[in-house]
Amino acid sequence: RMVGRKPLEQDDDLGHLVSGIGTGRRIFDNLRKASIYIAAIHVPIAGLALLPLFAGLPPLLLPLHVVLIQMVIDPVCAIAFEREPAEPDSMLVPPRRSSASLIGWPQLALAGAQGTTLLLACLAVYGCALSSFDVDVARTLAFLAFTAGNLAMIRVLGTRKPEVYGSTTLADVEKLCRANADALGLDIQFLQSNHEGQ
Repeated sequence: RMVGRKPLEQDDDLGHLVSGIGTGRRIFDNLRKASIYIAAIHVPIAGLALLPLFAGLPPLLLPLHVVLIQMVIDPVCAIAFEREPAEPDSMLVPPRRSSASLIGWPQLALAGAQGTTLLLACLAVYGCALSSFDVDVARTLAFLAFTAGNLAMIRVLGTRKPEVYGSTTLADVEKLCRANADALGLDIQFLQSNHEGQ
């Protein structure tokens, strides 16, 4: 087909369209995870910096701690979320509405719950440690608890939700196909390819 004097190239391979949709879903899903993490992790950062002072306790997070945490958050988003591969069976999920936002009230509620849980755990460690150790040791223990909780939060957010996406694997699908084929007296070949043009 010609447009003006130049040929218009057409790509009739729908495999590229499917691949593009899958890439878009992966990017959206990973950006949403990163957004939830950023919102969640700032709840304990703000709380640990302010609440001990309001309660008349020695400060827990010093300015150096806050700077260190902020230096860790950005690489974590890039490594743990934005570069995460697509979730299994992501193409089986119904398409989202065009009006769906990257992060809405359900995601903010999840971030608030996770952040508040980590905040309360760290405050509990700090309060208990102050009764048995000096301030420096208590601060260290609370910061270690914060670090462990931070890693746990990353792990939880990066895990596929079985109640939403299911837990069926490719091997399960193959077994089901072979069982149905045997019942119908058919012989099937189960092949998989990573070629995006198929």
